[in-house]
Amino acid sequence: MIDQGKPAPPDPETRRTLLSELNERSRWYAAQVWQVPFAYLGIVGLVITQVVDKHSDQLWLAFIGAGVFGLFVLWHMRDLQDGVRRAVLNLQSLERGGGLITLAQYKPRYLRPFFFVVGLAVIASFLASYGLYPGTNHSVQHSVVPGSPSSTVSAASPSPSPRNL
Repeated sequence: MIDQGKPAPPDPETRRTLLSELNERSRWYAAQVWQVPFAYLGIVGLVITQVVDKHSDQLWLAFIGAGVFGLFVLWHMRDLQDGVRRAVLNLQSLERGGGLITLAQYKPRYLRPFFFVVGLAVIASFLASYGLYPGTNHSVQHSVVPGSPSSTVSAASPSPSPRNL
């Protein structure tokens, strides 16, 4: 019968290999956490500029799409952050088990700015889509400077009435 107790500690060569692999894995996850937001912003920027050039009346749909895509990006980034955390915890466990000084650290506050940037872009996308939705009048009211061309009323333009404002 095989003993199902505590596994035997790995030999030094296996431990070295595991440390190296976990170190690479934590670096890969950490790199993805900062690369994914910039890729998201770049893709959204390209799509928005293409829509502005070709289908400006559908711009609100592009912003909704950017917001929804951003929510999925945030979800993916959360999973990447969890990958970093797990890799660092496993590194710490191996370091302690081998009698090494525990150097690996997990500091989620270093990753928060990337979540903030994507979250802000998602909120801005949804707000922009709301402001650009056809049939809504969310335009900014500008004050008219006396004597400017926009302050004179021509015969072709109707006079403003309380009903038209």
